[in-house]
Amino acid sequence: DVVDYLLKPFSFQRFVKAIAKVPIPDHREPKQGTTVNHPPNRQVLFIKSGYEHIKICTDDIRYIKSDADYSEIYVPHKKHLSSEPLRYWLENLPHQFVRIHKSYIINSSKIERIVGNQVYLTENTVIPVGRAYKDSFIQKFVK
Repeated sequence: DVVDYLLKPFSFQRFVKAIAKVPIPDHREPKQGTTVNHPPNRQVLFIKSGYEHIKICTDDIRYIKSDADYSEIYVPHKKHLSSEPLRYWLENLPHQFVRIHKSYIINSSKIERIVGNQVYLTENTVIPVGRAYKDSFIQKFVK
């Protein structure tokens, strides 16, 4: 059941990436008489924010906003600040994440509607679609 391996010497960032690939089992016991549908293994990543590494499930990320040399990662009811650029997130997140603006990457599973040059996400969030990204975004998601 090997999911990854490390060769010495390795960086801490490479270590965190390998750990994030390990599936997390759900050991909670179901209540008697109930049916449990276990979700498929969710992809997890660790975000370096200051001196700490915060575990986040990629399905929980709504969008990522570029803020100069930092990225703001928005999850329900929270925002995490990371020193990684948007380019890093595009390379390390699943394909459901799409860049729609020079400053925004969105989780396409969180789209509620698209109106003109704006994407409406869950929790009443509106993200602009940049001119340079509009055609490829529309071709991919609007059929």
